[in-house]
Amino acid sequence: MKSTSRDASGRFCVALPFRDLFSGSDRCLDSLSHGLGDSRSIALKRFYNLERRLSKDRELQAAYQKFMSTYLELGHMVPAPEPGKYFIPHHAVFKADGDVSKLRVIFDASSVFSTSRSLNDVLCTGLKLQVDLGDIVLRCRMHQYILTADIVKMYRQILIRSEDRVFQHIFWSDSPNDQLQEFQLCTITYGLNSAPYLAIRCLHDLDAQDGHHFPLAKGVLTQAAYVDDIVLGADSEELLLR
Repeated sequence: MKSTSRDASGRFCVALPFRDLFSGSDRCLDSLSHGLGDSRSIALKRFYNLERRLSKDRELQAAYQKFMSTYLELGHMVPAPEPGKYFIPHHAVFKADGDVSKLRVIFDASSVFSTSRSLNDVLCTGLKLQVDLGDIVLRCRMHQYILTADIVKMYRQILIRSEDRVFQHIFWSDSPNDQLQEFQLCTITYGLNSAPYLAIRCLHDLDAQDGHHFPLAKGVLTQAAYVDDIVLGADSEELLLR
């Protein structure tokens, strides 16, 4: 409540929940680094390993480039305006059938560096806020009609405040022939242990702040959403569509 804000468009902007801000146990740590050591060299080594892997698989390389280009075009990452304090290694995962069109880039915030601490080690995970999936499914099946929806790029709809983005830096270049660049991730990052809590907590706050504008949908984000998936029902098509 103290560190979250909304911009002129209504978009949420949250802070990274560092443990030393909530506990006296780590007060001796450097407050500027939150106890994190040098991560640049290992993140750079892992990027070069990734680059070699991509150079051996043109289809995978093209899919990875497309993912990162979209990330940049949407403004979810920008060229780093200042040196990073933590560098997150990244790699690709895709379905077991090898379909690279379903590629997802994973940001490894659990990677341990010089102090034997990762970014996830120094972040609070947060409370479990999602409703049990079984409750959602049973509740919607009590109605004649069912609607399902998905919140597109849910984590990346929520900004990280500017002073915390120095802990979300990555290395990237489209090919070994291009100059290596340092980028800053501007939104909640998939791979941070605090990401589910921060995102779902924003949904709850959105319902609390703006739900009265949409009385038929009031409570949907808190009772019918399982992370980014929404399942709800109604007894008429008209009511469900409204």
